[in-house]
Amino acid sequence: MHYRAGRGILALVSNVRAERTSPQEAPANPSAAPGDLELVRAFVNTLDIEAGTDALGTADAARDWLTGRGCRVSRLREADLDRLLRVREAIRDAVSSRGEPEEAEALRRLNRIAAAHPLTVRLGGQGHVPLTPTGPGIDGFIERVLALVAASSIDGTWLRLKACPNGGCRWLFFDHSRNGSRTWCSMGVCGSRAKMRAYRSRRRANA
Repeated sequence: MHYRAGRGILALVSNVRAERTSPQEAPANPSAAPGDLELVRAFVNTLDIEAGTDALGTADAARDWLTGRGCRVSRLREADLDRLLRVREAIRDAVSSRGEPEEAEALRRLNRIAAAHPLTVRLGGQGHVPLTPTGPGIDGFIERVLALVAASSIDGTWLRLKACPNGGCRWLFFDHSRNGSRTWCSMGVCGSRAKMRAYRSRRRANA
């Protein structure tokens, strides 16, 4: 049985209720997402905007990164790399624009990608109904990522995957706080910078 992961599943991303989410036990890395959702976070964070590095910067580098995550690709064309980068940035934009006017367009972009990558529903025991990729290689990896986005939107963990609001960072992190109030990827770095900017702005306003 096939389910085309288009508007139907990914529309849940913006509709799932925040009260369905619950904090997970904090991992060794306080920004890591629980379970397989960590793959989505790691995928988006292959681009370190602040450091100016990209683990998917070349076809060879991208192939090595994918191989390290169980996706064997014998040959990665530039067109395949371009597709990967479009998926990565569509997810980043969907997360970082949450609750903003730009969110609708970000989700439309993500849904257009999802519409071209069908997922298979495999019925299992004890109510386990996973969405699985239908294709190999790059298609299979993209579908795997989309399946994780869809599943997290249903169980509520999607809302705890956040992007640093610092435009020069936009690093994805998972909010393990009890009330879901974490804002910054790092309070000691981006959070401190924001506080300093706000302080200087107040001083200029009062000068």
